[in-house]
Amino acid sequence: MSLLLAMLAIVAPWAVAMTVTRRLWDFDRAGAVWAWAGYGFVLGMLLLTLLMRLSQGLGMGLSVTFVASALAVSAVAGLVLDRNGALFAAAGGPPSRWTRLAIGLLLAWLVLRAGMLGWEVFWRPVYPWDAWISWAVKARTFFAEQAIVPFVSPATWREASVPGAFTAHGFEYPIMVPLIQAWTALVMGQWHEAWVNVAWWFAFVALCMAISGQLRLWGLGAGTSLLAATLVGTLPMLDTHVALAGYADLWIGLYFTLAFLALVRWQQDGDRRQMLLFLLVVVALPMLKEPGMLSLALLLLPALLWSLSPRWAWALVGTGVLALVGGWATQLRFELPGLGMVAFDGATLALPNGWVIGAPESVWRPLWRATMVMDNWHLLVPLVAAAMVIVPWRMGRIPRAGLLLFVVAETAVIYWTVFASPAVAQHIHSMTVTNRAMLHFLPVWLLVATMVLFVATPPGEREPARAAGP
Repeated sequence: MSLLLAMLAIVAPWAVAMTVTRRLWDFDRAGAVWAWAGYGFVLGMLLLTLLMRLSQGLGMGLSVTFVASALAVSAVAGLVLDRNGALFAAAGGPPSRWTRLAIGLLLAWLVLRAGMLGWEVFWRPVYPWDAWISWAVKARTFFAEQAIVPFVSPATWREASVPGAFTAHGFEYPIMVPLIQAWTALVMGQWHEAWVNVAWWFAFVALCMAISGQLRLWGLGAGTSLLAATLVGTLPMLDTHVALAGYADLWIGLYFTLAFLALVRWQQDGDRRQMLLFLLVVVALPMLKEPGMLSLALLLLPALLWSLSPRWAWALVGTGVLALVGGWATQLRFELPGLGMVAFDGATLALPNGWVIGAPESVWRPLWRATMVMDNWHLLVPLVAAAMVIVPWRMGRIPRAGLLLFVVAETAVIYWTVFASPAVAQHIHSMTVTNRAMLHFLPVWLLVATMVLFVATPPGEREPARAAGP
C-alpha cells in the first residue's frame, strides 16, 4: 500500500500539470500526446514544490492537505479552461509493416529497460554517497519536522545563530529535489529508504516520452523518434543515476533536455506556446542544483540570439567578443557588491567564490577515459563527432541547424573551461565529478546527432504549425 501511495504522490501532480497544459499542444499532430505527457511531469514537479514552499510561507509547514487541495483546484481550473480538447485524435497515416515491427521492438526494449530500472529504484535503499549526505538528509529532515527548515554551514550551526537550523555536507544546495522526496514520504506517512526515490524512475519515463514526442513533432519519423528516446534511455551513466537514485544530476539533464527541445520547436515553428514551455522548464534549473544557473545561461543565450534579428544578434556577439578582448587587454578587475572581486588577467578568470576558470590544467586524459575508454556513454561521443562531420552537407535539410550546433559548441566550450579550473580539475582527475557533470548536457548532444543523421524532410515540406498562441 505504501508503494502505491508513493507512486500516487508523483502521479497526482504529474496528471494535474497535464490537465493545466492541454492547450499548449495540438493533439491532431503525431507525437503530441507523448510530448504532453513528458512535459507534464517536469511541470508537475515544479508546481508541486512551489506549492510546498507556499504552504511553508503561509505558516502551515508542509501540509499535505493544503498541497493536495491546491493540486485539485489546479486540475479543476485546467478542465474548466479547456473543455473541448481533442485529446487522442489520430495523426498521420499508418506506418508500414516493417516500421511497426521496428517500433514494437524498440518499445519492448525500452519497456524492458524501464522495468529493470524500476526494480532497482523500488527496492534499493538510498545508496550513493552524495545522495545520503547532502540530498536525502534534507528530505528526511523536512519530513521529520513537517516543515522546510534552514540548513546552514557547520560553523554557523555551532554558533547557534540561526534558531532551528540544521547542517549537512551540502547545506547550500537548492531544495527542489529534497522537497520531492519529502512529499513522497509525507503522502506515505513514513520514511521508506527506497520508495522516497520513485520520482527518479518516473523522471526516466517522462524523459523518454518527451524526447519521442518532441522529435516526432520536429519532423522525424515515428521509428526514428523512438530510436532517439531509446538511445538516450539506454545510456549507461544515465541509467546508473536512475538505478542509484538520489542525485540531482539526472534532474538537471531532464530539465535541460526538455528545455532545449522546446527551444528548438519554438524557433522552428514560431509557436509561442513552445516559448512558454521553454521558459517554464528552464526557470526550474537553478532550483535543482547550483550548476543549474550555468545551464540556465547556456539556454537563455541561444534563445536570445535566435529571437533577435540577424543584425542585432551579430551586434550582441560582437559586443561580447570586444568585451572579452578589452578585458584581456586591460587586465580587468572590478568588485561585485556583496560578493567579492572579479579579476581577468588574460589567461584566467577569478570569481568571488574562489574559482579560477581557464587555468592551464590538463584534464584531457580523464575526459578521454570517461568518454572513449570506459563504458560510461557507449558510442555517444564518436556518434556526435560523425554527425558534426556531415553537418555541412545537410545544413539545408536541418531546421535551425545553426541553433543545434551553437548549443553543442557552447556547452563544449563552457564545460571544458569549467573542467579546466583548479577547483574542478582535481575532481575530474579523481573521476568523482566528470560523468555527473556531463550528464547535464550529453543527452542533448545525442539528440542533436540523431537529428542531424536522420532528418529526412526538407523544411519547406514540413506540416504547418497552428498559429502561435493559446
